[in-house]
Amino acid sequence: MFFDKRETSEAMVYAGITPDVFARLRKKLHTHGVSVEDTAHGQLSAFGVAGEYAWDSDKEVLEIRITDKPFLVPHHLIAAHFREAIEEAGGLPG
Repeated sequence: MFFDKRETSEAMVYAGITPDVFARLRKKLHTHGVSVEDTAHGQLSAFGVAGEYAWDSDKEVLEIRITDKPFLVPHHLIAAHFREAIEEAGGLPG
């Protein structure tokens, strides 16, 4: 997947991201205040956390990278929230 050359976190990779799962995930994240564009590649943001995502609909794989976060918020906490939302939407850790 392609991301800017900016310093980013290690990719969080998820599998089984069909179009239906992606739509459910966007809706679920939106209810939690996370803005996710309706495109295969884009930006996401909420509460001082910013990131990039790339979804390959053919391979059903989604990659998320955090590009900015509050200093006191650990990356593993952010990753856990994404993992929970993705699993609830029907995706799998990749």
